[in-house]
Amino acid sequence: MTKEIVIAARAGRTKIAIVEDGSLVELHLADADHKRTVGDIFLGRIDRVVASIPAAFVNIGKDQNAFLHFTDLDRNLPLLLAYSKKAAPNLRAHQPEIPPPTPGGKVAAIRRTEKAKVFKLLAKGQRILVQVTKEPISGKGMRVSARLSLAGRFLVLLPWANFVAISRKVKPQKERRRLRTLIRQLQPKGFGIIVRTVAKGKDRQALKKDLELLLKRWRQMEEKIAAVRKVPACVHTDVGMVASIMRDVFSSDYDRILVDDPRLHRNIQRYVHAVAPHLEHTVKLHTNKRPVFEATGLQKDVDIVFGKTVQVPSGGYLIFEQTEAMHVVDVNSGNARPAASVEAEQHALNINVAAARMVARQVRLRDLGGIIVVDFISMRGAQHRRLVFEALKEGFKADRTATSVHPMSDNCLIEITRQRTRPSLTAKGNEPSAGGAHPAASTTPEDLVASMEAWLQAQRRSTTGKLTVHVHPFTAAYLKRGACSLWLQWQVRYKVRIQLKESTKVGIMAFQFAWSGTQPKPKPKAAAQPLRHVLRSKASAT
Repeated sequence: MTKEIVIAARAGRTKIAIVEDGSLVELHLADADHKRTVGDIFLGRIDRVVASIPAAFVNIGKDQNAFLHFTDLDRNLPLLLAYSKKAAPNLRAHQPEIPPPTPGGKVAAIRRTEKAKVFKLLAKGQRILVQVTKEPISGKGMRVSARLSLAGRFLVLLPWANFVAISRKVKPQKERRRLRTLIRQLQPKGFGIIVRTVAKGKDRQALKKDLELLLKRWRQMEEKIAAVRKVPACVHTDVGMVASIMRDVFSSDYDRILVDDPRLHRNIQRYVHAVAPHLEHTVKLHTNKRPVFEATGLQKDVDIVFGKTVQVPSGGYLIFEQTEAMHVVDVNSGNARPAASVEAEQHALNINVAAARMVARQVRLRDLGGIIVVDFISMRGAQHRRLVFEALKEGFKADRTATSVHPMSDNCLIEITRQRTRPSLTAKGNEPSAGGAHPAASTTPEDLVASMEAWLQAQRRSTTGKLTVHVHPFTAAYLKRGACSLWLQWQVRYKVRIQLKESTKVGIMAFQFAWSGTQPKPKPKAAAQPLRHVLRSKASAT
């Protein structure tokens, strides 16, 4: 199996694609204005304690208070609260008495029977260190946890713990015993350590170096806490999206890392040289004039991710719908007709199995979370329903996000629950839709400008003529403001005449476009054409 990471860092945003055997399996987007916050640690102040939920709301300096549920607390809560009060904390110099670990080896979560005791410890106005586990989604604020941890390349450091845990994916037992022995020799007092899967086969020096780096980061956090003059404050910022992908995903079985930005290419080269010098040759700089996602043929898969309908290779199609409570996927047979020798039941099974694999792939690509309900084509046989269920489970085996697939009901419905740490890609409105318009929901002016510029950058070499952009009057005013407006900058930068046409029929956070003058040049097959039916309709109208 060939595995690649493709990174496009242009037009104020970064797109990261994880590719296996030429197929896109994961897509991550990062904007300059929407930075990743999962993993950040805040010194916050408890604003409200609601025992009936039971949860506490913590002011961490954001627009909404963060949500701290009692299941995100453990029995070391008294140590955490005492540590948060200190003006100059130093865990390694002043080690508290840590409760012994449970028989399973880890610090136990607080049970429901103990919640009354816990909420006597929490009080309004109290200082507390919390770590972000979920970004704001819809109208909900961040979710935070009082179980702090710092993740490195090979190890995860946990304060107020005294255990060593090994990833379940590390096998055989001989390797697990070797790693446990090594880490116990290196383990500092006052900290627990989790050994990650990528640590398999690593020597003592590599593990020691990673542990020293984590301890250094912990000490830097303590210094920030000592310098805090006003609570709330951010005392630790986790690595960005690109660095987290390199830390969590990259391993020796990757054949290539392709980057289109020279500065980012140098940074990744330095990182790979530090952690795996023998893989430095896999980091490549994309020098082709065509955008990297188009040159690699990935853009067409990206366009599908932001569409509502997805074709199934063996026939039929999927329709993705989002409601307030869940995501719904409908499996349709479409115009697919069974062969004369194939029964209707077998035909439904064939489409459902192919659709199950496609659903698993699209859920990962779109980063859907929460409850997902899939409505398959009706089948009478229990054995057939079981085959579809197994195909769906198999499709999620490679998913790095915690996912649970429930058996198919008699009505051929399958419920999927998937951990949600950030809004899904389709909820962000970050990419052009097939119609060339952008939804207004959860889109900012900066998002809109970045999307328009990304489209211009992708199309400027494959199409000629004058560009007409239909926008709302308010959007037109935003693009034309200032002596050196965005509108003028784009015409100079991309060497194209751009005419802004104002229309109240276009949403404020949307745009529609068409080329006029000379006809578009034929596009290569690998190039993305997400807006072809819009251009065709405009050409026919003229």
